[in-house]
Amino acid sequence: MQTNCLTEVFFSDALKRAKDLDACFHKEGRPVGRLHGIPISLKDQFNVQGYDTTLGYVGRAYSPAGQDASLVQILVQQGAVLIAKTNVPQSIMVRII
Repeated sequence: MQTNCLTEVFFSDALKRAKDLDACFHKEGRPVGRLHGIPISLKDQFNVQGYDTTLGYVGRAYSPAGQDASLVQILVQQGAVLIAKTNVPQSIMVRII
C-alpha cells in the first residue's frame, strides 16, 4: 500500500548531516545541541532552503524556498537531522465533521 505521505525527502542530506554530527562529537566530545542526531520530519508548511513548500497546492510546486524557516534554523542549531517533509491538507485546513 502506498500512502504518498512524503512531499520531499532529504535522505542524502540527512546522511551527510549525521556523519558531520558524528565527526563533531568525536572531535569535541559533546553533542551539538539537545537534539543531536535525532531524525526529524517536518510538515510541508515549513520552508527548507532549496526544497518546495507547497502547503498542499500544486501551483506552489517547483519553487524552492530561498531560506530556512525560523523553526528549521533552530532545529538545525540544536543538532536535529532533517529527513523529510510530509503532506498537509490543502492550506493546512481540514473539515471536521
